[in-house]
Amino acid sequence: MQVCHIDLPPYWDDMEKLKKVLNKMLCDALHVKRIIHVKDDFHARYSAKKRSYRYIIKTKQKNPFESDFVTFLEDVNLQQIQQNIALFVGEHDFRQFMKTGSDVKSTTRIIYRAFAYQHKDYIVLYFEANGFLRSQSD
Repeated sequence: MQVCHIDLPPYWDDMEKLKKVLNKMLCDALHVKRIIHVKDDFHARYSAKKRSYRYIIKTKQKNPFESDFVTFLEDVNLQQIQQNIALFVGEHDFRQFMKTGSDVKSTTRIIYRAFAYQHKDYIVLYFEANGFLRSQSD
């Protein structure tokens, strides 16, 4: 559910055709779901009202095919995570979570939702906020 924006030349007026062309050209890991016209002042990064991140922990044996996407931990207490993750909900200053060199007006962010759940051999940590700081999501 990533959003991007591009300025198209006037000859691209058939958005369905453009979507098909892009999906043929993109690698298998990417897929365009829809293309819509937006106002000229829309910016994918600065106009977003909410953002969400999911962090995935696997408690079983490491898998090299998942190593770029999953954190492997042997001993995880899901109940403790579920209890503690709720502490993130609300308005907080996340200055200590950001990478140095960030150019932001404020380091305060609002976390609307934060929860953890188990799905098969995975524990998923979910965060939804009005924004995240640079490298806050790493």
